Amino acid sequence: MPKTGGKSYNLSPGSMPSIMVYILVNTLFVAKYSPVMNNYLSIGYALLTTAGMVALYSERFRSLAFMQSSYSFKTLALLLVIFVIFLLFILAPESTAVTRAPAINEWLDALAKGKYPYDTSLVPSGFPMLFIVAWPFKLMGDVGLLQAFSAMVFASVLFLLHGQNSPRKTTLLILFIASPLVAYEIVTRSDIVSNMILVAAYFYLVISHGNKASMVKIVTLGALGGLVLSTRAVAGIALLPLIAYMLRRNFKSGLLFAFAMGATFMATLLPFYLWNPEEFMKSGPFTVQSGYTPLWVVSVGAAFTFLLGFMARNITTLYRGVGLVLFGIVAYTFGTHLIDDGWNLTVQGDRFDLAYFGFCLPFILLSIERAQGE
Repeated sequence: MPKTGGKSYNLSPGSMPSIMVYILVNTLFVAKYSPVMNNYLSIGYALLTTAGMVALYSERFRSLAFMQSSYSFKTLALLLVIFVIFLLFILAPESTAVTRAPAINEWLDALAKGKYPYDTSLVPSGFPMLFIVAWPFKLMGDVGLLQAFSAMVFASVLFLLHGQNSPRKTTLLILFIASPLVAYEIVTRSDIVSNMILVAAYFYLVISHGNKASMVKIVTLGALGGLVLSTRAVAGIALLPLIAYMLRRNFKSGLLFAFAMGATFMATLLPFYLWNPEEFMKSGPFTVQSGYTPLWVVSVGAAFTFLLGFMARNITTLYRGVGLVLFGIVAYTFGTHLIDDGWNLTVQGDRFDLAYFGFCLPFILLSIERAQGE
């Protein structure tokens, strides 16, 4: 780590929007749920976020042995996973789960009984792989265990991205732990943040291994991307810059990568379409998800992320661009509800699901960097 003469490092200018989005999104959750929890959420969020911000800006804090130690980071990550499992153990699913976890259970139960899984009472909106990914955790007794797994994946990406002795990974893990949005996802057994953590992990995999890869490796990476895409439609917006990135590196390899991704994605959907074409078109994932946000907003966001893949100089820029675009898409819908329904119904009520801001959170955190090298 370079000497600084006792002065603190500055965050890179590009990181400031990410910090602002992080604070805004989590403040909305505090505004919604803190009164219900006697303001304990506000206090906890304020203390942990302050610690994270001090870690971001203070060279003295970052130079502490705890912040620099790889062992400390691994211990903190392990404690996080254990704490998530503990919360899931003491909180009964029926008392805390929003409809996402019951919808996953219902989809998997229907499939296991040979019934068409997209014709169930809770109208599941995800693509098939979202449920397949959750299946092992259901077999372990609770689909919410996906949260513990995704927390471990997020910590692993931080470790790989920032190296063994960088304090930045510990700082970002603190901010992840401090997030009321993450706490909400864990307590309610929601899967939005977990889903996007897997997408972000796939980003790292492609950027790390996609350059000068063999054709077999390119096809394998693309096929894996098709499985990642087969979780939610929003994953497609996030994955578009990777296609552009691969095309930019090598046009032929990029085309092969995109074809493998698209073919695998369609292969995951085809059995469910052939099983019941009418019901698939009536209440399948495309129909349900298309009603969340206007098509033109999604199209503009998709165009931005695709162009990002041609311009981004590194993976941090990709993470930041995707995170800000996803935030912008959700913020547009949030803003229309604020205008039409007002603050109380939108934030305090149930006219808008604040959890949708979780689409951007993993990318936002992974995009925070310093202006100077560590």
